[in-house]
Amino acid sequence: RKVYDIADAIQRGARAFLYAEFKVLAVFIVVFAVVVFGAVGGGSCRDPVSGAPQTCRWDHGAFAALAFVLGGVTSIASGFIGMAIAVRGNSRTALQAQRGYAPAFDTALRAAAVMGFALPALALIVLFVAIVLFRLHYWRDGEVAELYEVIAGYGLGGSAIALFGRVGGGIYTKAADVG
Repeated sequence: RKVYDIADAIQRGARAFLYAEFKVLAVFIVVFAVVVFGAVGGGSCRDPVSGAPQTCRWDHGAFAALAFVLGGVTSIASGFIGMAIAVRGNSRTALQAQRGYAPAFDTALRAAAVMGFALPALALIVLFVAIVLFRLHYWRDGEVAELYEVIAGYGLGGSAIALFGRVGGGIYTKAADVG
């Protein structure tokens, strides 16, 4: 019972931290999505080779910004899911450690496997759906290369949020160690 109480307290604390962190990251996602929109859409106003003016492709900017937001939201969802799995897995591993090393190892390995397969699967599913939906716009004009240029925003969004999550999580755990 004591392990569950400790795990519950850890989960509540981690959830409170994630909510506070993700409020700030939501603002970052919106602001940076506007930057991505302007950079990608406005960057298409000149020919990359000759530098001659051409028609701006603001639709590229919009799709890149949307992909950035999708990547960020997927990363946030992965953070919540990963935290929940980690806390539950750690408490179950602690209980199994009373029986010995082998049961504790098996429990920890199963929890890690769930996280190791679930989070990349979530990212791949969202990426697949984004490509399929974006393709409706880009393949009608035969712009396959442009599709994959704007979908790169997905990776940028996911990586940016994961970076902030890692740094913020490190600070949180250090503060928890001290406190």
